[in-house]
Parts: sequence; structure tokens; C-alpha cells
Amino acid sequence: MGDKASKFLSSYLKIPPGSMQVRLLHMPNADRKLSDCRKYSPLAHPDDASRFSDWSPFSVCSEASLEWLNGELKKAGKEPVGKERFRMNVWLGGGKGMGTEAFLEDALGRCRIGGDDDGIILKHAKPAGRCVMTNIREDGTRDKEGAVLDRLKTLRANVYPHIQHGEEFHEPEAFFGTNCTHPGGEGVIKVGDRVKVLEWKKPVTPIVGKENPFGGKYAS
Repeated sequence: MGDKASKFLSSYLKIPPGSMQVRLLHMPNADRKLSDCRKYSPLAHPDDASRFSDWSPFSVCSEASLEWLNGELKKAGKEPVGKERFRMNVWLGGGKGMGTEAFLEDALGRCRIGGDDDGIILKHAKPAGRCVMTNIREDGTRDKEGAVLDRLKTLRANVYPHIQHGEEFHEPEAFFGTNCTHPGGEGVIKVGDRVKVLEWKKPVTPIVGKENPFGGKYAS
């Protein structure tokens, strides 16, 4: 959107002179059809769309899953991480059930968050394959050891079930959290809303040990 907008934003965010400056970009198409994605198109309904996100409009994880991961990091002598590390916009937790069982979110086929009249329905699209961004700390510095992704590759590895062996994009993934779509309609979700399970699904089971698709040190 031009140098004037860039100068204002860079100054407001206190970007040091001489560093890479912030640019404001305009997206001409606010709605992006998920079915156009070469990698994930089989998982999307023709009407599914996303705005300003990587693929799905909702990313979901439970506090119990984060607690599990931090336990594994501590076992490996690494520092625990916070929620901000994963950029989820829906966190499940508190009380019984969903707040206590790690990776229960993987089995949520459809759920309603909030009331029957003003809540919204989320539909499971796929497990969330994690990338190197999980090794960027909350303060913006990089964990050069890659402890988070290393643990996930070791303990949460598999491949996307909709991609067959030999096909493009058939590669190992480190799963943590899920990506969800919204079937339509308007609603409001907020902190403290109840989650009602409408449909369960069979989750993707991690492959650990010698069969780990990442191989090498992750298969030990």
C-alpha cells in the first residue's frame, strides 16, 4: 500500500532504521476457496473459504495437549512453551473431559461452541501439520536447537491420510492441534463458552519408533 503506510507502521512498531521495514499489503480477494488448494482440496467442501489465514479459518488445540507437550519437553531437558507458540485461535480447556484429556480435539468431527442460538459449529478438516515456526519463541528469537519441532517429529509423526504414497505432498508431518472450517451462518464465540460435541471422528494415530516416517533420529 505504498511507502507512506510502510513508514507509519514501521515507526509505530519501533522497527530500527536500516532493518527490514513493515509493508501493508492489500488482498483483493478476502474469501479464498479452500477447494482450490492443491494439497488439501479433497478435505474441503466447495463452499469452504478462508480469510487471511494459511488454510483454515479456525485452528483448535486443547490446554491438555500443550501440557502433555511441555511434559515431554521437560523430560528432554528443554524449556516449556506457551500457547502463543502455536498461533491457535481456539483453545479448549477447563473443567472435565476436554480440559483433561490430551489430543481429544483430534477426535472432534463436529462441535458447537457457545449457545444453540448464537454459537457456531466447527467441522474438523485435518490435523495441523507443524512447521519450523514452532521454534520461534514468543519474544521473536529462534530456538536453534528446534526442541519443539524435534519432540513433535519424534512423538506426533504421521502422513495425511488423504494423500496416497507416491502422490505429490505425500510426506511426513508433525501433528499438533487441528484445522477446522465453519459450515456457514453467523455467531459469536468467547472465552468461557461451552463446547458441545456433535460428531466424533477417528483421529490420525501417531507413528513412533522405527516406523516413524521422519526416520533417522526420530525413529529411535
